[in-house]
Amino acid sequence: MSARQVAVVAVTLTGVGFLAGCAQGDEVEERSFVDQHGRACAYVLVVDREDSGDDGGPPDLDVGDVDCDYPPSPFPTGGARP
Repeated sequence: MSARQVAVVAVTLTGVGFLAGCAQGDEVEERSFVDQHGRACAYVLVVDREDSGDDGGPPDLDVGDVDCDYPPSPFPTGGARP
């Protein structure tokens, strides 16, 4: 994970915690995957088990801040020339 992705995830987790007002029963997780195009993607998952109700239904899930980046190229790019 690049330094940019780490920074985005750190800010996102902090923002989700403060802005969403996470209750005691909330769980905040960072998850990642590689999509069909080879991009590395990360997102934040908030699981609210208290909203599942008294009937034991599924927890309330909220996904946000999806960020996908292509991996670095193994070949140097042309860059600017004088």
